[in-house]
Amino acid sequence: MPDECLTARNLSESWRKDNRGSRISPIWGKSNCDTKQMVRDGRPWFRFVGEAGNRLLDTCPPVYSCGTYGGIWTDQPMPTRVGVVTTVFVYASRDGRGKGYTCKQSIWNISVMRCSDSPHDLIYRYDNDYKGCNFGFCSMD
Repeated sequence: MPDECLTARNLSESWRKDNRGSRISPIWGKSNCDTKQMVRDGRPWFRFVGEAGNRLLDTCPPVYSCGTYGGIWTDQPMPTRVGVVTTVFVYASRDGRGKGYTCKQSIWNISVMRCSDSPHDLIYRYDNDYKGCNFGFCSMD
C-alpha cells in the first residue's frame, strides 16, 4: 500500500453526504470551507470514511449541499491501478449569478490515487491555490 494511503486524513462528517440542498451546516454552524482549509494545511491527501461514505460524489448537487454553499463533485473516471496518481477535474455547483443554477461553475484539478484493489479505496488531494470559501467536498456511498 502506498505511504500516502497510510497517512491520508479521514473526512467522516455525515453532512458531506447531504446532496439534496438541505442547508445542513457543520456542527460549528458555519459553511464548510474545504478549499481554504486544504491550502492552509498544505494540501493533504484525504479519504471519505464512516458517516461520510466512501468516495467523492459523482453527480451534481444543488447549492447548499454537503455542509457548504458550493458542493465539489466529479463525473471523471477514477484510477484503476493501485498507487498511480491520476489528475481529474472536480466541479463546484453554484448559482450562475442571475443565469440560473449551474453544475460546473468552478472547475479545479485534484489528484486521486487507488490504495487497494477495492474500487472505492481512494484518496484525494486538492491541488489548487484557490482559497475562497463556501466550497466543500461532497461524498457518497
